[in-house]
Amino acid sequence: MPQIERAAPQTEGERAEADMRERGRQAFDSGNYPEAFNLFQSSLLDTALRWFREEGLTFQRPPDRKLSAAELLVGLAMASQREVASRGDGASHKLITAADIFAAVAEMRMVMEKPVDQTVEGSASLMAELMCRGVMLGQLDGIMNAINLGWLDKLAEHEATRNRRRAGAEKVNAQKASVKESALAEAIRITGRNPTLSAEDLAVKVKEAANLVTTIRTITDWVREWRRLGFIAPQKT
Repeated sequence: MPQIERAAPQTEGERAEADMRERGRQAFDSGNYPEAFNLFQSSLLDTALRWFREEGLTFQRPPDRKLSAAELLVGLAMASQREVASRGDGASHKLITAADIFAAVAEMRMVMEKPVDQTVEGSASLMAELMCRGVMLGQLDGIMNAINLGWLDKLAEHEATRNRRRAGAEKVNAQKASVKESALAEAIRITGRNPTLSAEDLAVKVKEAANLVTTIRTITDWVREWRRLGFIAPQKT
């Protein structure tokens, strides 16, 4: 049975990110969840930063003050969202996803650092929010993985191919409709002069008059359809 193989990381940055993810999986399997989360979060951020660098963009820390982790992440999120917004429809999948990752990680960090309500309801609300934000990070990780594997590019290529085929089919159908309309116009003109023609005889005359390449059999079917629908008068005997 065919097997799916994951492409090996190509650059030093990709290899470092893959190694971080592997160490995160090992930490998770061993029950070291804080370490697993930190490695998972760091690998996401490293990939997002690399994608911005690949498009010639880097982030500079303010030189006049020391930022906390939450402040740094919020700054990354705001700066990246401004860049994506400035590019409009020209923003790449990578930049959009990277900006979303900065925002999701920043939101997660702010939740983790806010004061905890020590009531049962407060703890339950905090746990629910952390789980929901964890799901969002997981979804973005899936999108990031799809981009790395080239799936989104393949999907876009498939959609473009399908749209080209649809446009081609619509053009062909329009041409067929135009041919059929011309044939109907000739059929109406001919039957107006000679309503006694059979479907086959009328088809021959329509083909000649409209200079069609369509077969006599097809035009005969059209004639029968037009008579049934009342577009041309029924044959007189």
